[in-house]
Amino acid sequence: MRLRRRRAALACALLVAFGLGCAAAVTAPVEGAPRADAPGATEPPVAPDQVPPPEASANPPTTAAAPALREGQDEGDDVGAVETPPTPPPLDCADPALSEAAASLLAASDPRLDEAALVEAVRLAGDVTVALRATRGAHAATAHTTLVDEARVREGALAVCGEAEREGTLVRVVGRRGARVELTSGAQRGHRVRATLTAGITSGELVVRALDGEALRRPLAGDPVSLDVPAAFAASFLVQVLGDTPDGPLPVAQLRVGAVPPAVPVVDEPLADHVTRLRVEAGVMPLRPNALLERVAVAHARAICASGRARHGAGPDGPVERVRAAGLEARLVGEVVAIGRTRLELLHGIDVSPSHRLELERPEHTDVGYALENVGDRTCAVVVLASYPRFVGR
Repeated sequence: MRLRRRRAALACALLVAFGLGCAAAVTAPVEGAPRADAPGATEPPVAPDQVPPPEASANPPTTAAAPALREGQDEGDDVGAVETPPTPPPLDCADPALSEAAASLLAASDPRLDEAALVEAVRLAGDVTVALRATRGAHAATAHTTLVDEARVREGALAVCGEAEREGTLVRVVGRRGARVELTSGAQRGHRVRATLTAGITSGELVVRALDGEALRRPLAGDPVSLDVPAAFAASFLVQVLGDTPDGPLPVAQLRVGAVPPAVPVVDEPLADHVTRLRVEAGVMPLRPNALLERVAVAHARAICASGRARHGAGPDGPVERVRAAGLEARLVGEVVAIGRTRLELLHGIDVSPSHRLELERPEHTDVGYALENVGDRTCAVVVLASYPRFVGR
């Protein structure tokens, strides 16, 4: 059965300084997979007690170290040759917008680089960079160099950097940017958003989401795309541009328009309970736990936590392919990925991210697998969702 990937929907939560990673969501339909309740369907969705037992992992040879696992692979899979990562491009910390944001942070009376301060400084500079991280300290501090080196490896050609220095203190800001976003307003038509992909990205999606959860989406390709924001969105909404990259879809620009909504305390609760509550509040049915989807989620959570990169993967490492490798076919496959320092931060990132909410609250999804992993100071979450999955064997 052939798989066909629709343009993925992805977004990233507002990111904080000191290494909170990106939260992302992706969806892809599977061509030809029948609904379990449709005429001609011969198998019901796989239930937890119908899942075949996991295969025993192969023992590595005693004469040589076992090769490293790729993302989404379990022990015992054929991993093949380990690819050497490409050398990241150089990164000059002279980006005008991020340098302006760094100067604003440097001049602030409060020296802390918390989430609110970093995001607001970048917004006031008129910038749309996402995956923001920053350092502050003496000019020669090694943290500044580490920040840039990690950004080069993590973001590749999409990495941007700016800095400002005063009296021996340096503030450096890095992030990811792969699009331009322009906002115009008129007395008759209200707001109009115009998005253009940059940095070699050739396809993606424009998402505009109101504070009440209503969202608009437009596909992006080579030409700029404009979208008139409905009056119902009022004066406050979030604009995100999603880019299709070799690592899968990633947020490449983000713009907040209007007032910031009051902060809603996030309950520190299990990931499954949180997702269930979001769906109930959105008026959709809760999801059914699926042991095979959980196995896929756990493998990917371990992989991204080890690498420190919140990514979905592409090709054989993509979510649809990983679900199919576990023996499942489904009408629709979705995935939400997040990296943070604590579970509470992850839940907050999910709550404020448009595509997380859109994906987790999709009424088409019926089954789910959750994973929460910890590596060092990183907490990583993966939610794999599917619509009417059927076990078809590996």
